[in-house]
Amino acid sequence: MNELQGIELEEAVAMVLGVEPGAAYSTDWTHGGPLIDRFSIHMNGPESPVHRNGGPNSGWGKSGAWTCTSWKLRKADGHRAIGWDQERPLVAAMRMVADCALPANGQS
Repeated sequence: MNELQGIELEEAVAMVLGVEPGAAYSTDWTHGGPLIDRFSIHMNGPESPVHRNGGPNSGWGKSGAWTCTSWKLRKADGHRAIGWDQERPLVAAMRMVADCALPANGQS
């Protein structure tokens, strides 16, 4: 899901929400912003520290990308989803939403 963009990303978010496609969730904060609040999406910027294990860049360093996660939304297998994008925080958040499934009652 972290490669989705454009209309495919918008349609995937709409499918998770159970609504008709048409809103620009990943490019318009008036559509995507309320979802960040609704699902308590946590956003970390590219300067956020991360720890990498092994390899030439092991240890603490900058993440280099916007990353998003939420305790309210889960993937269909019950695990937490992570969305990311190099430059666009709203795209990162909507990629995370697109990778999730709403609870059976549709509320979060």
